[in-house]
Amino acid sequence: MKMLRKGISPLIATVLIIGFTVALAAIIMTWGTTFSKGMQKSTEATTEEQMSCAQDVVFDLSSACVVDADSIKLTLKNDGSKDIINMSIRFYVDGNNVQAANVPGANLPLMAYGIKTVQLDGITNAATVTLVEGIPVIKVGEKTLTCAATKDYIGDQNYEDALIAC
Repeated sequence: MKMLRKGISPLIATVLIIGFTVALAAIIMTWGTTFSKGMQKSTEATTEEQMSCAQDVVFDLSSACVVDADSIKLTLKNDGSKDIINMSIRFYVDGNNVQAANVPGANLPLMAYGIKTVQLDGITNAATVTLVEGIPVIKVGEKTLTCAATKDYIGDQNYEDALIAC
């Protein structure tokens, strides 16, 4: 007895191959569109953050002087268009001896185009501090950014001469 084997016709095979190719192309296009839109949004957000720190923050430590054994008075100046919502301050005695402090919340925010004089207490051996570094923090949208590139120094960067008395 003879068995008849039948396959699919070349026309049906061609239609199936074209159908699979179109379906696969649609899946790849959908994924690619979603991926590229996500990358674009991420890049836009990062660019906005970097541009805000670079263009909208102009920070200056105008003066620093020693009030007493554990207090330093600073004059902070914001010539930028963004409010500085927080400030990290570092006090250097020498290259290896550093103390960190934050400006008290009652003195912040430092409004755009504003100037404030603040006294920071609890600085160990304030009379030996040679250099003060200020790093501003701003808010862009819902994100808080530390703008380390716009930090400012006042004092002796060779760590030889202590700050003057007020």
